[in-house]
Amino acid sequence: MGVITYYLYYIIASVLSGGFIKEFTALFISIFIGMIIYALLVLILKVEEVNILVKYINLKLNKASNIKNKIKVLEKAKAIIFERIKSLLLERNKSKLQRNNFYCTYTFKVL
Repeated sequence: MGVITYYLYYIIASVLSGGFIKEFTALFISIFIGMIIYALLVLILKVEEVNILVKYINLKLNKASNIKNKIKVLEKAKAIIFERIKSLLLERNKSKLQRNNFYCTYTFKVL
C-alpha cells in the first residue's frame, strides 16, 4: 500500500509538474487513493474489528429500513382511516340534510 502510494505521488507530481497547488493536488490525490487501498486491504484481509463494525452498521441499517417500512405502513393506515372517517361524516351530514329536507317539504305541503 505504501509503495503504491509513494510511486503514485511521484507519477502524478511529474505529470502536473511545478507549483504549490499542483503539488498539493498530487499529494491529495495520492493520499485519497492510499486510503482507498488501505480500506480494500482491511476488507480483503478480514480484520476482526472491521468485521464487527461492518456487522454493527448492517444491523443499524436493517433497523432503519424496518422503521421506514413501518412508517410507510402507518402512513397508509392513517390515510385509510381518515378517508373512512371522512366518508362516515359525509354520510352522516347527507342523512341530516335528507331529514331536514323531508321535514321542510312536509311542512310546506301541510301549509
